[in-house]
Amino acid sequence: MQYSFRFAAAGLALALALAGCAKTAHDSAGSTTTTTITTTTDAAVTTAPDATAASAAAPASGAPNAFIVVPVYPGASEMKDQGVSMAANGTSIAINVYSSPDDSKKIADWYTAHLPAGWTNHVLTSDGKTVGTFSSEGSDGNQSVIVTTTNGVTRVQIATKHGQ
Repeated sequence: MQYSFRFAAAGLALALALAGCAKTAHDSAGSTTTTTITTTTDAAVTTAPDATAASAAAPASGAPNAFIVVPVYPGASEMKDQGVSMAANGTSIAINVYSSPDDSKKIADWYTAHLPAGWTNHVLTSDGKTVGTFSSEGSDGNQSVIVTTTNGVTRVQIATKHGQ
């Protein structure tokens, strides 16, 4: 039972990660709008407090879609029971989940400032709630960060997929 729950949670997390990369939305009238927000900061990626959690260094090549070690928000606690890692047929995915008592807007703003400029950022605030998705798509996979809040706890999901 625990295995199937974990597998279902991993599938949901993957679906959310892929949905977070979507750039098209439909309104109630049936028309389509496309929104792309790209950061313009050249801020360096900083190191998380726990060096084993992330050693944050911007890609040496400076290429916007190069794989990086995604920084973990300072003070966030890893939720090891919610992370997943799997590989098959030349493709691998790793999803790490963290929690923080800090406000999701504060954390989304931190990721906006600390991820490389080539990453696509979508931050939406409505009725005092903020959701942020950050992604980088490359020719050999992609990376994403999703920031959400549930029951007063902010959840940060970091996903890296290698291979197509």
